[in-house]
This record gives sequence, structure tokens and C-alpha cells, in this order.
Amino acid sequence: MSNFTEIITDSPITIPQIESKTFNQLWISHIRINSTPEKAMVIAHMVPYNGSETLKEPIQQITIDNIFEAMQDANRPIELRTLMMQTMELILQTIKAEMAYQNSIVPINVEE
Repeated sequence: MSNFTEIITDSPITIPQIESKTFNQLWISHIRINSTPEKAMVIAHMVPYNGSETLKEPIQQITIDNIFEAMQDANRPIELRTLMMQTMELILQTIKAEMAYQNSIVPINVEE
């Protein structure tokens, strides 16, 4: 027996049929890195992508509990470990560049 009570509506809701679409790629829609000096968890949300459109809601979540350990894992191919390290370095360089840019913006005082 369900704990939910049916709510009957006087105005039935009709949802239009949605056409079938094929998505042959995944796109990272969100990426979050929670980090301490000892551990960095990476969570990426993936959405289907077909070259011109994506779905709005992620269909897959990839979680790496400790990216530092993953980069040092001897069982991973050296190319993958190198790529992971290069990616982290690129992210850090981008963050540093954005911080430098943000710090270089001079506020404009507008007098009324």
C-alpha cells in the first residue's frame, strides 16, 4: 500500500510527445573540485551532446575520490596520468590568470 494520496485534477495535464534524438558525445556540464593539501575530490556531471544541442539535466556523474592518488596510480597508463597532470596544471594557470585579471580591474567611480 502506498503512503501517497492521489490528487485528482479537474484539468488533466497533457505532455506532448517528445521526438527521439541521438547524442553521440558526452559534455562536462559541471565540474567541482573539493581540495585539501592531501586530497582532491573531483565530481563531473555529464550531459549528452550531439554537436548542436545538449540535454539540460546531467545523465551521468563521474566521481574521482582523490585525483592526487589517481594521478600517481601505477595501474593507469602513463599517458592518462600525464594528461591528468597537464589538465590540473592548465586549470591552475587559468585560475591564476583570472585572479590577476580580476585584481587588475580598476573600479570606476560614477558621481551623480
